[in-house]
Amino acid sequence: MGIQQLINDTFSDSCNLEMKLEFVKFKLKELQDVIEGFNDGVYVTDKCGNTILVNKYWEKITGIKREEVLEKNMSSLEKEGYISKSATLIVLKDKKSVTIEQKLRTGKKVLVSSNPIFDREGNVTMVVTSVRDVIELYELEEELEKKRRYLIVSILPIQIV
Repeated sequence: MGIQQLINDTFSDSCNLEMKLEFVKFKLKELQDVIEGFNDGVYVTDKCGNTILVNKYWEKITGIKREEVLEKNMSSLEKEGYISKSATLIVLKDKKSVTIEQKLRTGKKVLVSSNPIFDREGNVTMVVTSVRDVIELYELEEELEKKRRYLIVSILPIQIV
């Protein structure tokens, strides 16, 4: 193999690597767009409980800016009073999904469901948490109950005496 061939191969490998890197960046951007589009709050931590991603709906539900929690550890956020109890830390300890009610420093209550993401060896690599506004859930439940009662009343036969 001559020097020119080595230069050509190196240039070709470099271009392929650059193309692959651009593809990965594109896919990450797509994934971020998907997560931002959820109507649930999304909170993601690494295997150590460090916050790596939250979506805009999480900010809306909690009233907390993502800049306040990004790169912070869940145990620190618990100690600082951002959250009453961390479902993420429970998942990291027990290595299984958990759902709990959490009280936020803003006074709001949320329902959080945390799920571990495993690698091929069975190690937790991330924890993905969905966050729902408890008040919103109760309001939806009440609305459904009202509609259910209305339907029951409307289908009961009217008795004429």
